[in-house]
Amino acid sequence: MSPFNPANPANPADHNPTHRSAPRGVVSVSDLSFSWPDGEPVFDSLSFAVSRGASGLVGAGGSGKSTLLRLLAGQLTPTRGSIHIAGKVAYLPQNVTLAPARSVEDVLGVSQIREALRQIEAGSTQEAVYGIVGENWDIEERTMAALASVGLPDLDLDRAVGSLSGGEATALALGGCLLRGAQVLLLDEPTNNLDRAGRLRVRRVVEGWRGGALVVVSHDRELLEAVERIGELRGGALTWYGGGWSGYRAAVEAEQAAALATLRTARATEKRQARERSEAEAKLAARRRSGAAAQARNRYPKIIAEQRKRDAQVSAGKLRAVHAERLAQARDDVESAKSSLRADPAVAIDLPATAVPPAAQCWS
Repeated sequence: MSPFNPANPANPADHNPTHRSAPRGVVSVSDLSFSWPDGEPVFDSLSFAVSRGASGLVGAGGSGKSTLLRLLAGQLTPTRGSIHIAGKVAYLPQNVTLAPARSVEDVLGVSQIREALRQIEAGSTQEAVYGIVGENWDIEERTMAALASVGLPDLDLDRAVGSLSGGEATALALGGCLLRGAQVLLLDEPTNNLDRAGRLRVRRVVEGWRGGALVVVSHDRELLEAVERIGELRGGALTWYGGGWSGYRAAVEAEQAAALATLRTARATEKRQARERSEAEAKLAARRRSGAAAQARNRYPKIIAEQRKRDAQVSAGKLRAVHAERLAQARDDVESAKSSLRADPAVAIDLPATAVPPAAQCWS
């Protein structure tokens, strides 16, 4: 895998052998673990694959969505495990910051190529100038097509970035990702702070994705309806659901109903086992009283009486152990059922030593 250098989309960055073509899927993660410098773990032995098409990534706040995206983009290095990606990677971070004085063409990384084309049109025959252009003779057309796809069809390439609105700057960064022709596109909350028109542009990009794998972290339900599958990060594990937001929500609600039923059954079993244990203790107490009365009436020899007492104690111990084990198992089943039950059945989601090379950020 050779990620693009954002400063020059025509030239890939140096190849790093730790990022190889994915053996399965477009993105393949195996035994991924990551902890922050203070030792706080985020993932432990996480394995999954992402196939072609658009995928959403959701989860509660702090579940590690943005961290996982940064690991895939090469912005963070795993504590353990491997990440394999087939093709070039482009990454759009959640907070896009562009230098106000820079031009649109500079941010898109096409300024040198455009200047070389102008020199050739003016009659230059220098080999170095032709080398800058390379195969990018249609860079103007491809640039304008990329900008049009994100709703900026008439944007002047010489315009200063500082004159753009926040939504336009995000759209520009996304257009840069598309222009670089990445096979894997990673988007972190791309519709944050965008108006209705801006969100619609991003959705159209996701709907029209024809590359390798697109992974978008988002809380925008309309945007998530446009993906083919949704992965949910929960408890350090990643679970995939087919379809967009509606399909994901329906599946989670079905899981909730099943978990509630399991919990009710487990609690009923726990109560029954507790009742049976109490009844067993009452029976044992009755046997002790009966044995003591029989001994008083018949006055067995001491050696026989002691043997009967020991036999009764062994039998009682075994019976208590059986009921204690059953009750403990019932309580474990209750706790297991509780762990499968989500805290919010309404599915509310709060979304605001492997070396990995940096992927292209669609901004600089």
